[in-house]
This record gives sequence, C-alpha cells and structure tokens, in this order.
Amino acid sequence: MPLEIIVHGGILWAHEEMGPGASRAPTVVTGTLGGSVTLPLQLQDGQQVESISWVCRSVPGAIATVTLVEAGGPDTFHQADSRYWGRLSVVGPDRSLQISHLSWADAGSYRAHVNLRSSRLTHTREYSLHVYEQLTQPHVTMSTRISGNGHCLIILTCVAESRGGTVTYSWTPLGPQTTLSHGGSILSVTLQPGDSALNFTCTVKNPVSNSSSLPILVLPSCSGPGILGSEESVGETVIGTLGKSATLPLEIPVGQEGGKSNSG
Repeated sequence: MPLEIIVHGGILWAHEEMGPGASRAPTVVTGTLGGSVTLPLQLQDGQQVESISWVCRSVPGAIATVTLVEAGGPDTFHQADSRYWGRLSVVGPDRSLQISHLSWADAGSYRAHVNLRSSRLTHTREYSLHVYEQLTQPHVTMSTRISGNGHCLIILTCVAESRGGTVTYSWTPLGPQTTLSHGGSILSVTLQPGDSALNFTCTVKNPVSNSSSLPILVLPSCSGPGILGSEESVGETVIGTLGKSATLPLEIPVGQEGGKSNSG
C-alpha cells in the first residue's frame, strides 16, 4: 500500500489508504439538493480505532471528529465551526458521516482519516460527492411545417428546468418516422396523410430523479385551424399552460408594411 509521511505537531505520522480499495478512485456518492446523504465508512475487522476525522477539500481543517471510547462508552462527536455546523451526524457501527440539508456548495471531495490506537498509522478513505436537484415535470413545445414532398414535419422540443448537473432525455414511442437531435431534447416526426395520429411523451432523468411530460398528440396533417396547408406556408402550434401567459410569434417579411387593424 502507498504510504505518505505527514509531520503534524512535531510528530511523524504515516498515512495509508484503506484496505483493498487503496488504488481505486474515490467513492462516488450522489445526493439530492435539500436532502441528506451518507459518506459510507467500512472499518476493517479487528481494527482498534481511536478517532475518525472528516475533511472537506474546500474547508480548512476537519469539519467533524469522532473519538471512540475504549471501554465501550459513548463516542465523543465534535463539529467544527464551519458552514456544515448543525448538519453533520455519525451513523451506523462504522461511524459513517451523514450530511443533511444539502446545498450546491457541498459538492466536492471529502476524506475520512481513521486513526488507530497505539499506532501512528492513519487509514484514509476518499469520496466525491455530487449534488443534484429533484427534476420537475418537463414541458414540450411543438412546431409544424410542410416539407417539399408534402409530408408534415413536426418538431417537439422537451424543456427541463434544471440549475445544474447532467440531464438525459428520452422519448416514447420511437420509430422510423422519428429522429432525435440536440442530445435527445428535440424529436422530429415526419408524417403523411393516412398515417395514424401518435402520442409522444418526453422523460427527463438525472442520477436522483426522473419525470415525464404530459402526452402530446401529433396529427398526420399540418392542416387545421390557424395552419395553412400550402407547401410554401409554415404553420406553428404553440402550447400554453393553464393560468399562465403564452406568446403567438409573428414574423413579418422584410419590406412588408403592416397595416392598421380596425375593430368593428
């Protein structure tokens, strides 16, 4: 196992990564914004542990320390005066660290330093904490146009409100008439007269949650109320939410003046 020599308080200490996982990457832990997460610590059988110090790379010094009583009495738990104050606790027989009321700032690298009795050897376990938010229901916008061959091209755009982290998109159903683009957030559907109407649903996911949109009905024709059917015309369907505002976009060709509209 690799050893790291540390001088602390004038004393020479040996630092060693823990057990068979010494050469592995840090343990990845995911948590939900506002929720709780546990950094798991698995002590080796037979280890005589004196104390465990928990360190965050973005905070100077230990954020928490637990001291084990040799006679089997209650442990002594100390939280440092940091932004973690009041949000830390030790859980389970291995004294894993639990962080509550997670914030975006809590994401990052952590270490657990396990100090053994009657030894200057310190075992270390590393963690990488990722924080994600609970995804809300995505909404889908739809636009349509008639292609040169007379087929109807419907473009569905799925929008997920996320302030951070990776979001993946998926659609159902998929088939030879559909094409995905922009990382899966946009679905293009090509239909022609005689095809069946289809219902599409967009699902968004991140490591801690998933959510699906309401089904969107797609018709095989671009013709309909408010949509012109000629090949040169472009019709657009705008979807709004009950109780909220919606915008009907108007594009006026360059050089064409708009006349006044008189209401009778």
